[in-house]
Amino acid sequence: MNFRGFKLLSAAFLVFAVLFALGWRTLSAQAADAPLHPTLTVIDVQKDGAADDNGGNDDNSNDDIKVYGVIDTMPSGGLTGSWVISGVTYLADAQTEFDTEHGGFAPGICVEVEADTSAPTLATKIGTESSYKCNGSDDDDDGSPEYEGKFYGKIISLPAGPSFVGTWVVGSETVTVTTQTRLEQEDIAFAPGVVVEVEFREDNGQKIASSIESKFDDESGDDNGDDDGRHDGHDGQAFGPIVSLPAGMIGTWVIAGLDYSVTSSTVLDDEGTFAPGVNVKVEYFTTAAGERVATEIEITNDRGGVDDTNAFKFVGWVTAKPTAFIGVWTIGGQDFTATATTIFDDSTSLFTVSSYVEATYKLDGDQRILLKLEVEVPPGAGDDDSVGRVDDMGDDNPTAAAVGATANVWRIGGKNFIVTPATQIFDTASALTLGSTAVVNSYKDASGANVATRIQPVSLTYSIMLPVLIR
Repeated sequence: MNFRGFKLLSAAFLVFAVLFALGWRTLSAQAADAPLHPTLTVIDVQKDGAADDNGGNDDNSNDDIKVYGVIDTMPSGGLTGSWVISGVTYLADAQTEFDTEHGGFAPGICVEVEADTSAPTLATKIGTESSYKCNGSDDDDDGSPEYEGKFYGKIISLPAGPSFVGTWVVGSETVTVTTQTRLEQEDIAFAPGVVVEVEFREDNGQKIASSIESKFDDESGDDNGDDDGRHDGHDGQAFGPIVSLPAGMIGTWVIAGLDYSVTSSTVLDDEGTFAPGVNVKVEYFTTAAGERVATEIEITNDRGGVDDTNAFKFVGWVTAKPTAFIGVWTIGGQDFTATATTIFDDSTSLFTVSSYVEATYKLDGDQRILLKLEVEVPPGAGDDDSVGRVDDMGDDNPTAAAVGATANVWRIGGKNFIVTPATQIFDTASALTLGSTAVVNSYKDASGANVATRIQPVSLTYSIMLPVLIR
């Protein structure tokens, strides 16, 4: 048994002991038969008059149970009825309070559930929460909950080196670096504007960094990008139909309700005719003024994994967000509105300013309403780089890509890579073909699969050393 498994078993035993001491002997048959689920975490059990989470007294007449868990199934056609959360069945009735501060409910979303010990499977409250709260947290030595998470963001401020111990601001998050924090800056030195990966534990509401690793420098203010044509921290892609375009192609295009500037440097796919209503994929970068400049536009059947013809996919960087989740988000230079029904998926990374996200949205007049927002690992920020021959490009043929497909599987260098709508593919010179050589940046998802964040063609130069013959 690994250490995490041992901790989970210990936590389960502790919960059982507490509930037994409270006299919880009248569990329903359903609750008694329900198996323990490894992601269901009890975060609070209170007796009458005990101090609550904020140090005050509990005014409820019953004992409170609070747990974090992931929605397995939920009622259809409404919120009242039977919920299965991390393997445990709860009933929500007309008196159950539903909190959507962190967005809407859906299978796979982390939630906090409250109940009374007198009826432990009758939910008094169900509310959405950040995914890291469901990542197998346990009580530490002082009895307070401790959670572990990860996020990617741009350094805003940091203490002086070389120790960097103290308070950092990364994106919109404040984290504390201690002498135990592992700091890695092999690729680029820590400085404001550098995008980093932060792994942390949350203890009593404070994020303590366990590791910080530099990834790349924000290319703000450099509209020309780097030598490879990248605009790290400012690039993205989008899928949707052309609404309008200028007669001479050069100028402002409107695609799925968003403006893009097309210049003489923009690569335009010539396999088809550009016209209103034609579905395209556009690769772009944002300037310091927030203008989206298209680097490539190609005609495709791929809609970025969106089945609804009235919804569209946009991938970009968050530059502003509301304090919580509901409100106006600025992504790729454009405002999007999140409502109480918007689904937020932060299972890969915590949401913050400078997160790289996939936005599924619909148009409502001049507003863009978010249906779903997902955090992705930024292009080039994965933990693995590999080079190999392109043996299979999945369904990447732009004229034959499956409608609604969320990912393809490419095979490069003998390894399979999942290619998602957020994967950045550099192919402006059509250099990515079967048999060509590519470098792939990737990470492993929860299932152990390799997910590509960036695929880029590369030319290899070979040198052959011949022996010198001396007569």
